[in-house]
Amino acid sequence: MTRFKQKVWIGIGAFVLAGSQVDFAGKGAPSIDFASALAASPKEGGEGGEGGEGGEPGSRAGKDQSTVEWLTGLALVEGHLFAAMELLRAGAKDAAHAHLKHPKDEIYTSLRPGFRKYHAAGFAKELEQLAKAVDGEKGAAESVYTQVEKKINLARQKAPANTKAQLQVAARLLTDAAGDYRESLKNGRVTDAKEYQDAYGFTKIAKRLLEGAKPANESERAALDIARGVLKETDSLWPSLPGDGIVGGDPSVLQAAASRLELAASGLR
Repeated sequence: MTRFKQKVWIGIGAFVLAGSQVDFAGKGAPSIDFASALAASPKEGGEGGEGGEGGEPGSRAGKDQSTVEWLTGLALVEGHLFAAMELLRAGAKDAAHAHLKHPKDEIYTSLRPGFRKYHAAGFAKELEQLAKAVDGEKGAAESVYTQVEKKINLARQKAPANTKAQLQVAARLLTDAAGDYRESLKNGRVTDAKEYQDAYGFTKIAKRLLEGAKPANESERAALDIARGVLKETDSLWPSLPGDGIVGGDPSVLQAAASRLELAASGLR
C-alpha cells in the first residue's frame, strides 16, 4: 500500500507484546521511505553541537525542507514516545521498548538538516537515556521523558508555525495514523499491535498540538474549533492498549479527519 508519509521507526526488530491490557475509556495514503532519501550528515548539528533524525510526508533534505515537514518529523518522534510511555504505564514494558530502541537509526537522521537550518538543539542523548531508563527504577523513565518533551518543545519553538501550518502538521500525523491503523488490522482485528500503537501516539500528538494552538483571528479560531471537534471523533478507535487481538475500528475515520483538517487549513492564510 502506498502511503503519504515516511515510515518512521524508533525501534527495530520484532515487536514483543508483554504486560497487562488496560482500558482507556473515552480516549481515544501514499508512503515514501523518506529516511533513506535524505542525506545524512556525518556530524550532528544545531545548538549545543547536537543534531538528529526525523522525517515525514514528502519532506526534502537540508534547506529545501519546509517548516511543516520538519515540524511533522518532530511530532512523529513525539507520537512514538507518547505511545511508549502509555504502554509503560500500562505495564507493557516490552511493547514500550519497541518504540524506543535505537533512536538515531532513522527518524533522528532525517531531522538533522532541520536542526541545523533552525539552529535548534537536538535531543539524541535524551532519547538514548529514555530507552535505558525504561528498565530502571520506577519513575526514572517519567523523569527522562519530561526532559525529552522539553527539548522537543524548545526545538519546535525555533520554527514557529501559524495556525495554518499547525493544522497541516496535524493532518499529516492523522494521515500517517490512518495508514498505520489500517496495517494493524486483519479481518477486522488488531494483528499488528505496534502499528495500532503508532496510530494512537500520532493521533494523540495531533490533538495536543491543536489544543495548544493560539488563533490570531476569528477565522483561525473557527478552523481550530472544527479541527478539535473532528479529532474527538477518533477517540473510540483505541478502546485499550496494548491492543493485540482486539476488534479494531474503521481506519477511514482517521483519513477523513486528515482531509477535514487539510480543508480547514486551506481556508487560512
